Amino acid sequence: MVANMQFASRKSDGLPSNCPMSKYLLTSSNKAASLHVEEESSPPPGMVYNTFFGLVNSNPDPIFSFLRVVAPFFTMTKPGGEKDIKITVVTRGKDVEELFSQHTLLNVPYAKAMVPSVGPFMLASDKCPFHSREKSIMMSLISQGDDMVSTVKEMTSAIAKENIAHGLETKTGEIDIAAHLGRKVAAKIVQRYFGFDAPEEMLLKWSSATHYSFFNNDNSEEDVNRKGIEAGIEMRNYIRDVLIPKRKEALKREPNKQDVVSRLLQTEFTKDTEFDEERIVSNVAGFVVGSIETMNNVICKTMNQLLNKPEAMDMAQKAVDAGDDEGISRICWEALRFDVPVFVKRVVSEDCDINGHHFEKGTVVLLSRRSAVMDPEWIENPMVFNPHRKSDNPMFHFGHGIHTCLGRDVAKIAVPMVIKEIILHGNGMIGRVEGPLGDMKFNQSSDYVESLKVKLGVENVDSGFRSLNVYKAWKTTDVKW
Repeated sequence: MVANMQFASRKSDGLPSNCPMSKYLLTSSNKAASLHVEEESSPPPGMVYNTFFGLVNSNPDPIFSFLRVVAPFFTMTKPGGEKDIKITVVTRGKDVEELFSQHTLLNVPYAKAMVPSVGPFMLASDKCPFHSREKSIMMSLISQGDDMVSTVKEMTSAIAKENIAHGLETKTGEIDIAAHLGRKVAAKIVQRYFGFDAPEEMLLKWSSATHYSFFNNDNSEEDVNRKGIEAGIEMRNYIRDVLIPKRKEALKREPNKQDVVSRLLQTEFTKDTEFDEERIVSNVAGFVVGSIETMNNVICKTMNQLLNKPEAMDMAQKAVDAGDDEGISRICWEALRFDVPVFVKRVVSEDCDINGHHFEKGTVVLLSRRSAVMDPEWIENPMVFNPHRKSDNPMFHFGHGIHTCLGRDVAKIAVPMVIKEIILHGNGMIGRVEGPLGDMKFNQSSDYVESLKVKLGVENVDSGFRSLNVYKAWKTTDVKW
């Protein structure tokens, strides 16, 4: 098999000569590639799909490095029930950016799970008057006010301090970032800044069920869908029947309340705007869907990368010591670049040609943000940690195009403030809990960070490199196959 030789010969990509996927890569060009096999050597159904994702889940950089050069539009099939699903993986930075912008040809796949749960919501729609109107209204109210930056900084720092005090084991200096800072800080920001002040345990329950149903239920499991719908309906009922009446009464006493829910209720929308109270209900529910699980992952993954890279942690410590908030922000977002979510899913709405590749209607397109931010044609020296890098190309931390994260302005401020408070509390001594307990762990059924245990302010902590279920993005030469 000639292609097997081609695949195995690119050892600079970090792919092993015995990589099981290599024997099935039979056609390739600099434009596109498909997996085809001769009849007598056909793999079992799903072999190529499973092997590809096995490689991505263990360490994505070698396979993405190879595909960017040989097969930037890489097509395979996933065995389905009645019909196989065609999947195209897009890996080059320039192509990922272009396809993010093709809102009419590539659609988001969330509506089926999302609309029955939280109602019509901008994230479930593509470029249309409804999406444009709702996004512009919500963005203006979330980021409103000259003191927005200082408000979010002060609020987040206070919340992080409070949660560190509650979650820290005083005898050992141990704290679980995911359990005591990630989701809980995000939930308190939803309560205090956004104004959705339901009890924390309810917010966390609604967040987990809806987010998993909308974004992680690739096999469309009915039980997962049902729980997501039930959680969304329960959340909307709470907003409609409890939160809005309570907030209206509070506004009579305190008309200058500045949380986002209060701003929404105080804004007078014309009938032509088509933004009634039910639109407020769905958009407030969106605060929970979009904030808690995502912010938890970002906080944990950022800290995990700083622990992985002593030079980066040293930079962060110096920035914190100097009171350089802009510096700690640059360091955090550069750290996260080494562990951005791997794929964003879109579905092709009609046969089309984009950047030289033909897409058939119904094809599932996986835009690899992870590959894009490690593309040397997109970012100079991508494997080097450089918080001072300057690039006009997007890093895709908050998505791109019309579906750019609604809460990005808040997250840009809040995440570095949480990391800053962790480092401050460490007082120059911060590292993982010894042994496997110090590894970052994920929920078995999703990509949500479940645990990241560190020690703060204790000597002889373990600062060595370990990362269970996390891609060794910066150390591809040491991959074990």
